Amino acid sequence: MKRVKIYFISMLILSAIFSQDNSLPKESLKHGMSITFGSESAYGDLIRSDFSTSFLTPSFSYSVQLKNYIFEPGINLSREWDDSRTKTMTILGLGIFKLKNLYNNNINRYFGLRLNTVVFSSKYDSEHGDEDSAQIFSPTYGLEYLINGNFSISGEASINYLIDDSDNKFMDTSSKIVFRFYL
Repeated sequence: MKRVKIYFISMLILSAIFSQDNSLPKESLKHGMSITFGSESAYGDLIRSDFSTSFLTPSFSYSVQLKNYIFEPGINLSREWDDSRTKTMTILGLGIFKLKNLYNNNINRYFGLRLNTVVFSSKYDSEHGDEDSAQIFSPTYGLEYLINGNFSISGEASINYLIDDSDNKFMDTSSKIVFRFYL
């Protein structure tokens, strides 16, 4: 678990460094933010049957497009609470994709891998709580339509392989809509 966190933090730092490198030609580097809506919240349903989030819970990523690759470190936070209990699901992720232009620099396809660490925590009161975590490996395929040089919309499909702390294994599929805003 500690290795995974260190890996994600180092990828976030590398992405920030790439975005600040002025020696790269402007045409080969784009960076900005992406917002993802989709069934990522189904991870909670797989591991914790008592956690339910909306399909519309967004996930935020920092997108770096370097030549024919996209790097997306990101985070998603979902929280539910009532009078006696607070439940939180945090997803830290990294997407690495190979990009190929299909038509007139307007339509791209990409494929690659999303690596996510999911941490669930429940707090019953100020003294009692529990925490579970899982790792998710998701081969992903997507199509991106570039509306202009600074904005795109994408559709993604993934096969998710989930391994939790107890070495339980799950597999499911997910689909997402991704809005990317480049600077």
